[in-house]
Amino acid sequence: ADGDGFIDESELAMALNALRASRKQNRSLTKVVGGLALSILLLVGAVFGTSIAAAHLAKDTVLDEQGVLHARGTKSLVK
Repeated sequence: ADGDGFIDESELAMALNALRASRKQNRSLTKVVGGLALSILLLVGAVFGTSIAAAHLAKDTVLDEQGVLHARGTKSLVK
């Protein structure tokens, strides 16, 4: 940019190179955002699965008067 008010070939080439670099960076950032979104979905699924497993295990256990965890319907301790 020489400030003469006209766009010559070198200025146009610089603008096109800047545009290409910007688009390449945008593609890279889009891939990063997609990867992060996928990671979040996997983590949400893992937390949901853990919650389901904990609820299932809670149905099969009971606390006695001393606070010891036993399998429901038996006197055996949960290890």
